[in-house]
Amino acid sequence: MNPRSALALGCFFSAILCLEGISWLLNHAEPSPDRLLWIGLFSQGVWVCAAIGGAAVARSAPLRDRLGLAPSTLSPGSFIVLLLGFVIFSHGLHQLLGVLQLRDAGALARIDGAVAAAAQGPSLLLAVVAFGLAPGLGEELLFRGLIQRALARRFAAGIAIGVASGLFALAHGDRIHSSAAFPLGLYLGLVAHLGRSVKPAIACHVANNCLGLVALASGASLWVSGGLGSALASLGLGVALVIGVSWRQGCTAGQ
Repeated sequence: MNPRSALALGCFFSAILCLEGISWLLNHAEPSPDRLLWIGLFSQGVWVCAAIGGAAVARSAPLRDRLGLAPSTLSPGSFIVLLLGFVIFSHGLHQLLGVLQLRDAGALARIDGAVAAAAQGPSLLLAVVAFGLAPGLGEELLFRGLIQRALARRFAAGIAIGVASGLFALAHGDRIHSSAAFPLGLYLGLVAHLGRSVKPAIACHVANNCLGLVALASGASLWVSGGLGSALASLGLGVALVIGVSWRQGCTAGQ
């Protein structure tokens, strides 16, 4: 068995173990905030296995290239602007959900409750890994790394970003959570496209999630402070920053 086949097979069995862990937690573990944290962590394990296994099966390019793990072409300044833009955009979006009172039920409310409970005990580190670090790695490797890049080889960049973002939204499995994930996926997809690498998208995703976790753990009302005007202003500023970097990248490429 060649190394790629062995890696793909290992990822397949690892994904099965993660799914079995989720099944056990749902059917046997006592309902608790920690159970939700472990389910989130195992779910991200499935995404990581799917991304690496899918890239291993495809033999048309090196594994690193299939996952978009090449060094980013973004300048440090452009990356910082995109990172700030994503955090601001995400803040505006979740602030809008708060203003519309859409964070009070469903997956987002359960996540908020689990993190708030973890902040009061020894599970805060698990919350950081499960909802801060793991989604930034697993979701970006699969949706922006493997899927978006595979689509971009056959279709225009806009189609690839849109389809990958739609799948990213559907994967969240909750009406409100998915509606928030779609525009965030579009933003991250554009970040990955501009940088010609999934690494900047991973960094943006991880930084944003960790900031949100810190705010929830500290009891700050980060997502619901301000009103509709503040939310729309944050959304507009985030969009303006990513458009600015896109314009600058286009001008630089044309020189």
